[in-house]
Amino acid sequence: MMKNQSLGLYFKEFIKTDSTVKPDYVCDLFIYEPTNVEEAQLGSLFMLGEIEGIPKNRYRNFDLLLNLLISAIKREFYSNHKRNTSEALEASLNRANLYLADFTEKGNVEWMGNLHFICGAFSQNILHITQVGEPIIKLFRGTTISHIENKFPLPKKIHPLKTFGNIASGTMVEGDKVILATKNILNIVPLKNLKEFAKGSCCQIINNLKKITENQVDKTPLLCLVLETKREAPEEIATCIPTSSLPQEQILPQKSESAASKIYKPLVLLYNRQQNKPAFFIASLLMLLILILPFIIVQKINYNVRASDFNQLSTQIQEVQKRTDVALIYSDKEKARGLIQQDQLLLASLSEYLKGPPLKNSSKFINIVYQLQEKHQEQQDSIDNVKRIKNLEEILDFSQSGFIVNPAEISRAKDVLYFYELESGILYSLNLNEEKNNLTLIFISAKDELRKMTALENDQIGLFGQSGKMYLYDGNTNEHRTYSFDPAVAVENIKDVKSYLSNLYLLDANQGNIMKYAGDKEDVFKGSAWLSAPEDVLKNAQSMAIDGSIYVLDINGTITEYFRGEKSKTIKPSLDNPLAGDNKIFIKKDFKNFYISDPKNKRLIVLDKNGALINQYINDEFGTLKDFLVTNSEKELYLLCGKKVYKFGL
Repeated sequence: MMKNQSLGLYFKEFIKTDSTVKPDYVCDLFIYEPTNVEEAQLGSLFMLGEIEGIPKNRYRNFDLLLNLLISAIKREFYSNHKRNTSEALEASLNRANLYLADFTEKGNVEWMGNLHFICGAFSQNILHITQVGEPIIKLFRGTTISHIENKFPLPKKIHPLKTFGNIASGTMVEGDKVILATKNILNIVPLKNLKEFAKGSCCQIINNLKKITENQVDKTPLLCLVLETKREAPEEIATCIPTSSLPQEQILPQKSESAASKIYKPLVLLYNRQQNKPAFFIASLLMLLILILPFIIVQKINYNVRASDFNQLSTQIQEVQKRTDVALIYSDKEKARGLIQQDQLLLASLSEYLKGPPLKNSSKFINIVYQLQEKHQEQQDSIDNVKRIKNLEEILDFSQSGFIVNPAEISRAKDVLYFYELESGILYSLNLNEEKNNLTLIFISAKDELRKMTALENDQIGLFGQSGKMYLYDGNTNEHRTYSFDPAVAVENIKDVKSYLSNLYLLDANQGNIMKYAGDKEDVFKGSAWLSAPEDVLKNAQSMAIDGSIYVLDINGTITEYFRGEKSKTIKPSLDNPLAGDNKIFIKKDFKNFYISDPKNKRLIVLDKNGALINQYINDEFGTLKDFLVTNSEKELYLLCGKKVYKFGL
């Protein structure tokens, strides 16, 4: 062994899953051994992860997430060899948190509370470890057990950027054993039995676990990794993780001379004695060929076998996709959905071939998978009524307009678009008939700040101010009038403002009511509660739209219709992927459909008035969608995305 008496870390792993059912989980176990001196200075890295409770149509997303976390942690851990092991692990976990935050922002929230993950590193006899969720980490030292998982209590509230947090570190001594596993291991093996198992080596522990689970039927996966520290390898065959900067062969225990070495060694000595250099060279070359050729042949056979299996599976996928096309042609969506789910599972299996040699870096096979995945996405989009908008027509870029402005909403009167920003009393207009997209500034108030905007049927623009006043701007005269409300309005309670037939409707989320106001000659809007009684559902309101009835969209994605001051019906949109919050609803008189923005899912949804899905328009720019409007013909949309205005046809 090494002079510094470093311990070797040996491990044995076990994974048991039920292949007879479609899983609602993804799981995997990874151990990375250093491959060079610089990596060995940081030590070895191991991970065990499971995501449970996955929706049936989101398996691929979360399989990608688990692999992404493992890949990101490993890449960051070994990226800077100037860091010590603890610093490298902390940086890796911060990187994983960033990926989780990005994944969550895209609407993938099902992992929260369902992610169970262990990540650890071993270097110079010190074990550094952390966990998320409820996995099991038990340290067995002599007759004592340390419940390391108790050092990581479950948080009361999950925040993606704080998912991976504290790291526990401790010095390992010879004979220590650490069992890392999914939480269900204690349902299979009671702790007292596990303690008995721990008296054996890591190999014996896993063998005992295999015997117990051999005839058990369990739909939940079981992952177990056993680590053991020893100066010499256990008697059974186990894998050793190097712990220092020395090459691996200097850490592994010495093994007896192989039969091959006994055959080749005398041959070399024979030619040395005869001092026959040419013959010695030929003999050496022959020996090299004898050693290399079987390896090359095996590699070639392995390549051919894997390529053949890959091609057979890809052919099977193509057949499934052809059958899916036929089902879609005949509008048999139920059959098409079943085929698409089958296709997704087959594609996941096909992708496994690219994760390791010999097909890993083959552009030929990568392109085949890419084309099949594109076809799968195209069919999935067809069944989900998804239209991916590739080319949006840019109407205006505020950052290039010469004004420092952050627009909040968009509205339209005749052929003029109007915008305002929250922190000023300035209205901006853009005439669509002018060749140059020049903004015009309209000063509404030097003291007030605008909060809401609505277009009236007489082509005036109504602007609701922080002061509780209403400003009506007339584009024909370029003048505005100031109105007060009677009764007065609590501005902070107003969730939305809309107009219909010259009346203003204010959605008061605090009171759970809708106020109706009508203007008079004295520059006062006089009003009263429009609903006969307050509605609790309105306290969760997000947005309001009017076409004669009033429709309110709440934070749960439900649309409630009100007519003549009474609740008329509740509409639940038919969406496989539900709304993710921060949504706006749009409808006008004589419209056939609802239009709803869903920026967190980068889409704009079209529903009929019963909530049935008509189309989902998707584009990356919709991730910054603040507001939008639909023209009276329902043929064009104008969208305010960040500081840009786009247009596209329906």
